[in-house]
Amino acid sequence: MQCKICQKELISKANNAMYCSQKCKSRAKYIKQRLKLNNNCIICQKPTSNPKFCSHKCSAKVNYKTTTKPTLCRGCGAQIADHWTQRKKCDDCKAKRKSSFDINLTLKQLKVKVPNINQFHAKIRGLARSYFKSTGQCSKCGYNKHTNVCHIKPVKDFDDMSLVSDVNSISNLIELCPNCHWEFDHLVAKEEIESSPEVL
Repeated sequence: MQCKICQKELISKANNAMYCSQKCKSRAKYIKQRLKLNNNCIICQKPTSNPKFCSHKCSAKVNYKTTTKPTLCRGCGAQIADHWTQRKKCDDCKAKRKSSFDINLTLKQLKVKVPNINQFHAKIRGLARSYFKSTGQCSKCGYNKHTNVCHIKPVKDFDDMSLVSDVNSISNLIELCPNCHWEFDHLVAKEEIESSPEVL
């Protein structure tokens, strides 16, 4: 007689001997158990001998939930683009939260916080951009490739006790292309703006 697994000649003389060793016997038991299982994969419903999944790909969809579960912003409820991150808020909510601390400061307080004059003006321009709803078009010539948010009354004309929210109020902001912005800053007289707001 031959072993049912490895096809070797059986050494044992017993009548009921079917395997040549304990290893072959264990292997036969394992194959028998696998053949008994006739399940469907819980993800793709393909027939499989495994208890739950047909492949590593299907098991990863359940076991590694971070790859499929979207991360939602705590502020607005929008989905955050990269779900591998530990972030709790989206970029818009984060920017609004950051700028809300500085918007109620006076220019004097902001100068103490940001002593460098270039960074000070950059901070004010950044706050203006975050609160101004851009149309993407110059309000003077209609150019729509690139625009800037500009202050009608320059920042230098405000006194130190003025609030940042007054400097960046919607009535003091205008959207211009770079050429119109330069003309507005260098060629348009301050008196002309005050006397006739229809210049722009």
